[in-house]
This record gives sequence, C-alpha cells and structure tokens, in this order.
Amino acid sequence: MVVAVAAGCADPPGDRGADSTSPETTSAGTTVPDPAVETTTTTAATTTTTTPETTTTEPPAPAPLGSLVLSDDGLGPWRFGAAPDEVIDGISAVLGTPSTDTEWVSAADLLCPGTERRRIEWGVFRVDFGDSSRFASGSERHFLAWDYGLEGVVGEEPRGLITARGVGIGARVDELVDAYPDVVLAPGEEGVFSASFVIDENLSGLITGVADDDTVTVMSGGEICGE
Repeated sequence: MVVAVAAGCADPPGDRGADSTSPETTSAGTTVPDPAVETTTTTAATTTTTTPETTTTEPPAPAPLGSLVLSDDGLGPWRFGAAPDEVIDGISAVLGTPSTDTEWVSAADLLCPGTERRRIEWGVFRVDFGDSSRFASGSERHFLAWDYGLEGVVGEEPRGLITARGVGIGARVDELVDAYPDVVLAPGEEGVFSASFVIDENLSGLITGVADDDTVTVMSGGEICGE
C-alpha cells in the first residue's frame, strides 16, 4: 500500500482567510490602508467672533451763555420783531428745555394788547411773543419782550445773563450807574411800588433801593405787559 503525505499545511499564496481586511505592510515598515476600509477624518471648525467697536456719541455742547446778551433792542443776535421759532430754538440751545410754555393763547388772558400772545419761561427768564407791538407792523407773530429775575430775589436760575456793559441780576446800584450814567433811579414807595431804574423805553428794571450797595433784582427789555 502506498500512502501520500502532504507537503505542508500553509495556506495558498494570496489567501488570508478571515484576515483578508488587514492592511498590508511594505518592506520599509510603512502601513498602507486597505482600499476596502473607509477612513473618516473629522476636522473641528474654528469659529472667529468679531465684536464690533462701540462708538459713543457725545451730546452737543450747549451754546455759551454769553450768546444771550440782554439789550434794549432784543436778545443776543435776535432783534425785537424776529420770528418766534428762531428765537425759541436759539434760547433753548443755551438754556435747554423751557420750564413753562403757555403756547398761543388770547392776548387778553395775559392782560396784554393784541389778539394772541405766547410766554415761555426758563426758570426766572422769560420771553414774550405776540401779534401786536411797536416792533412790527401788521399782525404777524413776533418776538417783543424779555424779562429776567424775580422782585427782591437774587440767585435763581438761570444765572449769569448780562448786558453788553456787564450788568445783570445782583449788580450793585453803583455798578449800574457806572455802566449807564444816564440811568434814572426811582426810590419807590413802600407798599405801593418798588424802587426801579429806567435806562430807556426798552430797558428797565427793579432794584432793592437807590443806595450804592442796593442791587438789581429784575431786568426787562422790550414791550412788557401783563402780570
């Protein structure tokens, strides 16, 4: 009897059986991925957030107080007879929002001549507008007076308004006379009427007395009327 003996038990070349998906290794030791195996590479996204710069807008600076010069022909650059809106906007740019505004009302309500009248106040400073005065012909609304201060009181806001010659509320009587040598002083009568001064028909006011150290407490310009 002849018995055949197998030459070996190794797998045939190229047959890896269950390990057929394993990557091949080159002679240099470099691992080459098997094409049959899917490889997924995840790259993290980088998000860059840009914060916009914050721009702060400063409110406009108020106009200088010196732009509201008190005079016998108006206030600052506005002459008696000027359009109301122009004057109101100009004063508001310096003194801010008015504290009181009557709007347009019957002139009789304010004990004034004409058909209609408007009075606007910024503290103890006020301006009057109307449709009848010696400063404008016809019946158009216009600026006709300003009034500053309270009788017998010094120091209320707004402070610092003065004439071109430097006279304002709180000025001494001797300073008033030095600035306006032709001013007329009236001592007044207690319980009847207050001491006063008159520079001309469009500029006058009240004082605490006629002594040198008495003071100016009210100044008025234009065609004053009413209470």
